[in-house]
Amino acid sequence: APAPYGGWQSFTVLAQEDALMVEWGDAEPHREATSPSATVRTLLVEGDALQRTAVKAMCAKRGHVVTAVSDAAEAMQALDARRFDLVLTSSNDGVGLVRKLRSIEGRRLCCAVMSSDDALEEASSEAGADLFVRKPLRVADI
Repeated sequence: APAPYGGWQSFTVLAQEDALMVEWGDAEPHREATSPSATVRTLLVEGDALQRTAVKAMCAKRGHVVTAVSDAAEAMQALDARRFDLVLTSSNDGVGLVRKLRSIEGRRLCCAVMSSDDALEEASSEAGADLFVRKPLRVADI
C-alpha cells in the first residue's frame, strides 16, 4: 500500500508569527527538497484574480514557489501534474476541494483554507483542512 502524505509517513505544519512551514517526517528519499529550510511548493487556489495575484506575491515573499489556479478543477489538474507541499485555497470551493482531496486514497497533502467568513472555519475543519487562515491576509499569515 502506498504511504500516506505523498510517500511520507507524517508531516507537521508550523504556523508561527511570521511563517508557515511544513516539516516532513520519514522523508528520506526527498529530504533536501522538503526540509523546513527548503522552498515550500504551494498550490494556490483562488477564484478572484486580484486576490490570487496578491496572495501569490505574499507567498513568494515568504519563499514559496507558487502555482496559482482559479478553481478546484484546475487544482486537480495541477495536482496530477506535479507535487506540492501545501494547498492554500479559499472559500466554499476550497472546502469542497479539501473534502475531495481527503477522499482520494493515498493522497494526503497539507491543506489550508482562507476566508473572511468565520462560519467556514468549522466547515473547513470538518472537511479535513489542516489550517484555517482568516482574510484579509498579511504577509505574516503566510
